[in-house]
Amino acid sequence: MCTIGAIIVTYNRLQKLKTALQAYENQLFKPQYILVVNNNSMDGTKDYLEVWEKESSEIEHRVLHLRENTGGSGGFYEGMHVAETMNSDWIWVADDDAYPAKDCFQILVNFMKRSSVTDIAALCSAVYTEGRIDTWHRRRFGKRCGVVRVENCIDVKEYERNIFELDLFSYVGTLIQKEVILKVGLPLKDFFISYDDSEHSIRVRKQGRIMCLPEAKVIHDSIESAEDIITWKKYYALRNKIYSYYLHFGLLQSGFQRLYYYIKYHKNKVLNEMTKRAFDHARHGILGVDEVYKPGWKGNVV
Repeated sequence: MCTIGAIIVTYNRLQKLKTALQAYENQLFKPQYILVVNNNSMDGTKDYLEVWEKESSEIEHRVLHLRENTGGSGGFYEGMHVAETMNSDWIWVADDDAYPAKDCFQILVNFMKRSSVTDIAALCSAVYTEGRIDTWHRRRFGKRCGVVRVENCIDVKEYERNIFELDLFSYVGTLIQKEVILKVGLPLKDFFISYDDSEHSIRVRKQGRIMCLPEAKVIHDSIESAEDIITWKKYYALRNKIYSYYLHFGLLQSGFQRLYYYIKYHKNKVLNEMTKRAFDHARHGILGVDEVYKPGWKGNVV
């Protein structure tokens, strides 16, 4: 079977959420349901979703209102936990600023119906940001000097050759087989934000192939922060990545990662302090929201 359920995690971005929801309603191949996880938004999202949930549609509308902002990690954890009991064979995950093209699901389903590949654990779209393919969202592991594990963004030229395999996906436009989620478990909700999707994909990859179909497209309505500003998100990216490497690849590989970032940031006081704290917490398994690098924290590059 090729039924799809869609999970969208949202927080204080009502206008983008409205655009995303319309993109799902416009799909040529309709999902069985759309489950919106509202991360305790304060911008009118709750009131809007209470109306949306009751609207008439070919697609089942479901809403999960959380009592606090659990970050993207917590939101996807709760959403997938509910989706495990709902009626679909595949679970699509995306943020509220990701808009699938109207033929996106149709392309993915057609591939599943026609392909002779039987061990597909997940399928991914191509992600476009500001009109260009954002290669960070689909990555592959490699080795440097035959020892050090590195993550390589997949080159745009591979997208031009149509279908390719990968190791690491983001939660921007990824379709995961529900049975695989039941086997590997849910995302690590205590990551709060960042690298939860990468860590999850490491587990998913052990169950089968992760493939990207570049013809299936998602527009990511996102703009990166200015280069002279360090945001709170950097702390979680560092901490969660090192923790994941320790969890899956052991002390040696996580040690190489720590050394790389120590060298990279040691001349920058702000980043150096952040890096030391992130790595100390990763080593001791201290997760959740950090008391220093809370959402909204910013530091100038010095």
